[in-house]
Amino acid sequence: MEINVVANNKAIVSYDNGTEIKIPSQMFPLNGELKLFTSNNTENLTDSTIESIFNSVKPRMGKCYYNAQDLIDALIVGGIDSKRIKSYVGWLFVGDTRPVHHCFVMLDDKHVLDYGPLKLFENFDEYTDMDSLDRFKNDIIENDVLLNSQKMTFGRALNVIAYVVSECSPKEGEKIRAKLEKAYPKHISFL
Repeated sequence: MEINVVANNKAIVSYDNGTEIKIPSQMFPLNGELKLFTSNNTENLTDSTIESIFNSVKPRMGKCYYNAQDLIDALIVGGIDSKRIKSYVGWLFVGDTRPVHHCFVMLDDKHVLDYGPLKLFENFDEYTDMDSLDRFKNDIIENDVLLNSQKMTFGRALNVIAYVVSECSPKEGEKIRAKLEKAYPKHISFL
């Protein structure tokens, strides 16, 4: 998969099989100006206060909009200046898999705080056959005892991840997803 940002605030995502996705478009909307975040333009984070707050939130699987809002609330209660915190909504790409509509938090526009992609995905190439599926499940279970910052995306985006997103509140992002799911019930992201 290759992502190219082109003129007029658009991204073209090209897969090896010839499939292309244009973002934004009716089927792949964004709420504003396109941003692309990858491991190339995000940075590690070593702030123990932020890490403690990130670890204190109990994320809910498959509830990225709620998780992002819970984290924003926890950061603000923890004394982090709200001007440093932004939520983004759009399209998450993990390797060559189909895109997922997703919401996450950025700190200072350079640190990803995301309860979605597990760090295990960086070794996704190791899980290539049916036998490895059970190993992957076991690895997820074993990782469950780790702190959020040890098993989820904290700071730099994972090497196999690309976010094609725009700044958007979690609440508005959830509305966009609901509208999209209603308009395109067989959308590749919801199958």
